[in-house]
Amino acid sequence: MRRQIRRLKRELEKSNEEEKMKKKLVSLLAVLLCIAMVTGCGGGDDGDGSQSKIFRWARNYDATTLDTRSINDDGSYEVAILLVETLVRFKGGEIVPGVAKDWTVSDDGKEYTFNLREEATWSDGTPLTAEDFAYSFLNLITADNACGNADRGFIFKNGEEFFKGECKAEDVGVEAVDEHTLKVTFESSGLEKLYELSNYWFAPVKKDVVEEYGIEYGSEAEKFMGNGAFTVTSWEHGSKIILAKNENYWDKDSIKVDGMELTVDVEEKAAADMLSAGEVDAMVAFAYESVKDIEDGNIVIDPFTSGYQFVHMNSGGCTEESKRFMENTNFRRALNYAVNRKALVDSIYAGAAEPATRITAPDALGVEKTFNEEYPFEAWPAEGNPEKAKECLEAALKELGASIDDVPELTMVCYESQNSTMALQAVQDMILSTLNIKCSLNPLPIQQMLSKVDNGEWDIWWGGKTLGTLDWASTDSIADAYDFGSSQCFGYKNEDFSKTYKEAKGAETLKERKDLLFDMEKIACDDPASILAYWSKSFCAHTKNVKGITYGNYIDATYVELTE
Repeated sequence: MRRQIRRLKRELEKSNEEEKMKKKLVSLLAVLLCIAMVTGCGGGDDGDGSQSKIFRWARNYDATTLDTRSINDDGSYEVAILLVETLVRFKGGEIVPGVAKDWTVSDDGKEYTFNLREEATWSDGTPLTAEDFAYSFLNLITADNACGNADRGFIFKNGEEFFKGECKAEDVGVEAVDEHTLKVTFESSGLEKLYELSNYWFAPVKKDVVEEYGIEYGSEAEKFMGNGAFTVTSWEHGSKIILAKNENYWDKDSIKVDGMELTVDVEEKAAADMLSAGEVDAMVAFAYESVKDIEDGNIVIDPFTSGYQFVHMNSGGCTEESKRFMENTNFRRALNYAVNRKALVDSIYAGAAEPATRITAPDALGVEKTFNEEYPFEAWPAEGNPEKAKECLEAALKELGASIDDVPELTMVCYESQNSTMALQAVQDMILSTLNIKCSLNPLPIQQMLSKVDNGEWDIWWGGKTLGTLDWASTDSIADAYDFGSSQCFGYKNEDFSKTYKEAKGAETLKERKDLLFDMEKIACDDPASILAYWSKSFCAHTKNVKGITYGNYIDATYVELTE
């Protein structure tokens, strides 16, 4: 929108045409200015005397893509969820209807029949049908499309076989029965299927838009179309994303703001200054230090458990030389025990994180109490165990017929933010001082980092994620770092883990599921694919008139309100 305005201004300034043409341009500019997002005041006049409500949000990261089929970063999916809606939504800790108004389940728990809302449309007002969902699910698992989240679609009957070219589209468990009825058949029954369908990678994609833009789909505002509560009107990469309320959204009356202005790639201290100055309504900080001094009568700080941070280990190695060591279980154990998680948290994330001593979240639910209460377990000390680390390294070198001098310098990558760099520097020092293993550190811009990660050009990667679910064995979760059938496993293979993972996803009772999760956890801690460093806390600082932001799977501002 703003690009259009600037272009029209230039045309007006340079135009030597007759006055009639100037008047036309002035009229068009006036229209655009009236509907453009306002800045600096949280709202503007709608033209009828009422004040428009624009939620202004300072964000740490820009989105990298709006293509839900391939999103793998927080900066993207927290924007995408404002623009799309899946069959069901995860809201307030439970599954609620989305595009599907209701559904039925077969006796064997594998077949779900969804009844879609007749009033559901795309953001351009065209009808959203069961065929759109069938197309989208098949498009996700079409190998030629190279969708980053394709493996998520393997939950459908014959989904993986279709991806591998071993069956036809009609053999996949996805069928548009009629315009508003969608039948989905899963590979197995289980408790988590609806949760999985609530994830953004199962959002519908509009066929004609996807086919028009191909691999560029979702790369720009004009190369994307959603069906959610908001539409994206402009995207200035590295600067701003402007959203407008989707007037064609079936539940538009529940949306309480007229639009959003997302200022992106803002350092936390700068965002805090913007909030204090009244330039934005909200921000999220990963470090309490960034916001502790701005809380006052007008600014509220909401802490929440937001995710986890891994020191990922690439079992496939950055090079053939490093692969020899990284694929060895005892070598990875040595790196794991060398990390003093408590020192890491105390020195860099004071008050904003909890050292991890296992791979189940502190708030994860068990059957009746928390998981940690029902299944107590400490996989490693929070302070690390230098002696155990050296013992494991010695065992690894013996197994490989190598000496410490044979271990190559390991390649570390991380996002170039101050906290990420400081944290990985601390891990680098711990590995060197405990094991005498050198690591090179490469802080990178987010896109370059993700590219290197995707290409396996790293041995150790500082990578975190928002908490997909407190039941970490769901597919959007920590388990993906250990399951070699996933896109996040980085060369790691443990068939016992993956077998147990599959059993857990198909568990029929909650007790059976939790028992299997504990078995998975013990396997994954004994044979570590990655080093789980800590459970992170984040802090949403906002003006006191901001209501309706929810924290859980992700920060969801869909139902945000700006009260008087």
